Amino acid sequence: MKEGDVYQTILRDGRFGAVKVLKTGGRFDFSTYDFHLIGVTTYISNDIPKIDNPRLNEILVNKRCSTPGEKAICIYCGDFPKSLTFIGNVPLSAEESKLKIEINDGTNHGFSSCGKISETIGYEILIEWRYKYDNKAFLEDIEIARQKHQEFIKASHRSKPRKMIGDERFWKIIALLDWSQQGDDDKVLEPAVKELSKLKATQIKQFEETLAYKLFQLDTKGHAKNIGKYAYDEKENYVSSDSFLYARCAAVANGQMLYEKIIANPVEMVKDVEFEALLSLASTAYELKTGKEFEYDSGVSYETYSNVKGWD
Repeated sequence: MKEGDVYQTILRDGRFGAVKVLKTGGRFDFSTYDFHLIGVTTYISNDIPKIDNPRLNEILVNKRCSTPGEKAICIYCGDFPKSLTFIGNVPLSAEESKLKIEINDGTNHGFSSCGKISETIGYEILIEWRYKYDNKAFLEDIEIARQKHQEFIKASHRSKPRKMIGDERFWKIIALLDWSQQGDDDKVLEPAVKELSKLKATQIKQFEETLAYKLFQLDTKGHAKNIGKYAYDEKENYVSSDSFLYARCAAVANGQMLYEKIIANPVEMVKDVEFEALLSLASTAYELKTGKEFEYDSGVSYETYSNVKGWD
């Protein structure tokens, strides 16, 4: 895999898209994999892309997906699946050459880490195309998907928390987040991870349960309306599920006092800030404690729209 390599993707409706490798060979302390920075191009067509198509030089700007207003670029690891065909190489632009493989620090610095390259990579172009050219059916599909998700949550009974760790201990650990290291999520989390790893493995799971429940409590339409630039759109009945989740993470990460104010009054919700890294706190502590992978399903789901009553 080289910088500038372009791969054809197959979209859910059978058309073709394309993604471009912008940087390769990055490494992080938490993994033995090489990481790659990959952007989704604006190419979408019934025809397989040809390497001289100008749209392979254009990286999609999200309007409806995860980080609206930002380019559709993420960090991935591993190789491309065999189902995604190599098209050729397009030299990087001057702007692309300056990009670095850096994890998002919660303030729109760096990029999200999306795991291994999957066959669905590049799906964002189809969402953006449908929103613009197939808007009515697209919004209907979103509403159907939301209702199915709510039904799934009800059916799986993930709306009642299991045993949780005490609030006092939970907030003491949250208070250890080192914001002087802002810009490096691992270092921000480090003191909290170390303290949490001192507890029993069962208590780490209880911490995860408490975190899930607090995020669940913030999963309401009122809070979604108050996250800033990309807040819930009442007219279109839409908010980015990921952006809202990461905003709720930031609310918890800011500590007990602000969290309780936000619970009492959604208008106090943190604005235009995210902290996705909080979701890895318990799993990192558990792995440090036991040397094993963290496997735990919380009694409540923190995913957006899980709090059905909060969206009534």
